[in-house]
Amino acid sequence: YARRVRNDIRALGLEQRVTLVSGLAPNSQELVDAYHAADLVLVPSHHEPFGIVVLEAWAAGRPVVATRIGGIPSFAEHDHDAMLVEPGAPEALAQAAAHLLCNPDRRVEIARAGARKARALYSWDAVTDRTLDLYHDLRSRKDRRAA
Repeated sequence: YARRVRNDIRALGLEQRVTLVSGLAPNSQELVDAYHAADLVLVPSHHEPFGIVVLEAWAAGRPVVATRIGGIPSFAEHDHDAMLVEPGAPEALAQAAAHLLCNPDRRVEIARAGARKARALYSWDAVTDRTLDLYHDLRSRKDRRAA
C-alpha cells in the first residue's frame, strides 16, 4: 500500500508537497515534531476504533480532516474542531483539506477548537478526574445499597 501511495504521489508530481511519515514510536519526539511540521492532519481511515490520531493532532495544535468512521464522530464535531467527511469519498476529503489550506484563518479556528477540546476533555488530568468521579460514584452506589 505504501508503495502504491508513493507511486501515486510521484505520478501526480506531488513529491515536493507531500511527506509520508511512518514508523514513529508513540512516545517519541520525532512523532511530536512530525505533527508540529504538518499544516493539517488527514485521517482518511476506513476503520478507526477510536481515533487517537485526532487527539494527537489536536494536542499539537493542528487542524484535522477525518472520515466519519469508528469513534471519531463521537468526539469530533464537524466544522467546529474538525472537518469530517464520509469514508470512501476522496474528493470530499480533498475538498475539505483544500478548504482549510486555502483559508488560514479557518484552519487556525479549527485547530484552536480541537486543542481546547483536547486539553479540556482528554488531558491526563481530565481523564484522571473523570475516572476518579466514576469510582466515587460506584463506591457511593455500593454504600447506599449496603445501608
